[in-house]
Amino acid sequence: DYPTFNRILDNYREQGYQIAIDDAGAGYSGMHTIAVTQPGYVKIDMDIIRNVHTDPIRQAIVKSFVLLGQSA
Repeated sequence: DYPTFNRILDNYREQGYQIAIDDAGAGYSGMHTIAVTQPGYVKIDMDIIRNVHTDPIRQAIVKSFVLLGQSA
């Protein structure tokens, strides 16, 4: 129920809180949730970060998160 969830988040934003998504890329913290909630911060899931320096697919995923953050 994203409309209700966003109303709650907006209430917190109006009070000066900043919104963060934890473990992005895992479970319910996917790209859809990020697009709908537009958090101020995104922490990428450890399973994506682990061995990122040796895995081109993980590197591409991290780059997509960076590009997403830069476009906001």
